[in-house]
Amino acid sequence: MSNNVILPSISSSELIPSSYDGSFDGPGWQCSSNEPAPSPKDKLFFTHVFKTAGRTGLRHVKLRKLLRVIKPLDMFTTPRTKLQDHMDIAIGHYSVGIHENLIDTMTNEAINPQYVAFFREPYAHYVSGTLFHAKDDKIDWSFEEAVEAMKSEIREYHQKKKQLNYYYAYLTYPEQKEYEQKKKDETKRNRAIDEEMVQQIKKNIIDFNIAVGVVEYMSDSLELIQSLIDVNRDLTDDFKSLLKPAHATDSLVKNQSKLSSSKIVKALKEDEEIFKMWTEMMRHESEIYEFALQVHQIQMKALRKKHGNRFSLVETIST
Repeated sequence: MSNNVILPSISSSELIPSSYDGSFDGPGWQCSSNEPAPSPKDKLFFTHVFKTAGRTGLRHVKLRKLLRVIKPLDMFTTPRTKLQDHMDIAIGHYSVGIHENLIDTMTNEAINPQYVAFFREPYAHYVSGTLFHAKDDKIDWSFEEAVEAMKSEIREYHQKKKQLNYYYAYLTYPEQKEYEQKKKDETKRNRAIDEEMVQQIKKNIIDFNIAVGVVEYMSDSLELIQSLIDVNRDLTDDFKSLLKPAHATDSLVKNQSKLSSSKIVKALKEDEEIFKMWTEMMRHESEIYEFALQVHQIQMKALRKKHGNRFSLVETIST
């Protein structure tokens, strides 16, 4: 990767070049195992950021059955010629830059990656992630216990002057992670380096032209994704079902937690002291989220300009 220079801290608007129009020039996938891969050089990578719509997005089983989808580890155990001919999409908890493990075996040239990533409102992101970790550790919290545990962690972050940033692991590539660690070791200016990495993440979103999904704008996000992976609209009914409530019998979305993230967010915000600490703790996440939301809006504007309402799902969803 050649573009590994860390930028100084600058505003979000300055990081979005005036030339960036939010359009995608890939060949488009047709969601059919009977079709050849659109190009040996063009592959799509769904970077599943922790607790950002993995079960609602491309990872869902009904979509996986219709796409030649592989997990990241398969990229290192499958012959490259087979990947070039039969892989459309790689999906999983990996970081940008994973495409460098593939080459076009016909020309020995690097492939053209199209990355997709989802972003989530920071407070809900934290609560959902904390509940996931508790469940993974077999901790069965009541509502009150969950709120108190999170308040305790927020206080700890505040005392240590730490920031939470789930995106760092996924939206920086290996050379940037090495740079970050080296600079921290050399300068001991951890907070300043963390600020630089936030700017680098935003720059990576633009440089990789990541297709940005936003959990809070799921209909638009799925419209954007369908325009990339289902150009013939063969899976429109499946995409529609992803927008239905989790309790609907034909919904593909299933809520995995017995506790409501939104109610916990509300309870935490009601404590003014905790909310102030929490806001500072989530500052980096908030900055990245707001930037991603701007990029998402630019991408949606470009999509509508090119295709009109061809991929719109809103009109076909009953209220």
